[in-house]
Amino acid sequence: MSRFQQGSLLKQKRKSGPDVWVFRWYDETSGKRTCKKRNLGTVKDLPSRRDAEQAVADFRANINVEVRVPFTVSELIAHYRKHELTENKKAFATIASTSIYLTNHIAPKWGEKWLSDVRTVEVEEWLHSLQYAPATRSKIRNIMSAVFNHAIRYEWMLRNPITKVRASSMRLREPDVLTPAEFAALVDELPLRVKRW
Repeated sequence: MSRFQQGSLLKQKRKSGPDVWVFRWYDETSGKRTCKKRNLGTVKDLPSRRDAEQAVADFRANINVEVRVPFTVSELIAHYRKHELTENKKAFATIASTSIYLTNHIAPKWGEKWLSDVRTVEVEEWLHSLQYAPATRSKIRNIMSAVFNHAIRYEWMLRNPITKVRASSMRLREPDVLTPAEFAALVDELPLRVKRW
């Protein structure tokens, strides 16, 4: 799970010249864990470990700005939008429709909720209370699941509370299907110019 990083401060020997203080940390902003390092200065500039620690304090704060773990659903949604709803990953129509569901439905209801407090049954009851077609409720459920899978990918959560949410996508009623006789009668009612095509 991503967490506040202390990094590691090491004194490295060099073939020529004085030893150098090196700060190492992991960068996870791209979604992959990459080891990074930065030379802080030589032991002439920073004679003691305490001096080197003071030099690294501000830099340490900066590296932790990007790895802050989201605590609320709103923070997770913001991270999801920034990293997943991009034109190089999704079609424009997908970005637009997903954004509508996030803004109009998911964020208003769940935005202030702590990630750890989102419960499967509670989400299921909320979805069933929505006055929408089952397919729309299923779409909202699937978007929520994608957002929480994003949190799992970044190791901010161990499980997706939406996985076991049941949301039927069955139609509310059977569609009307015309019999051949009804279809023929309908065609007979059309103007002549329409029948020619």
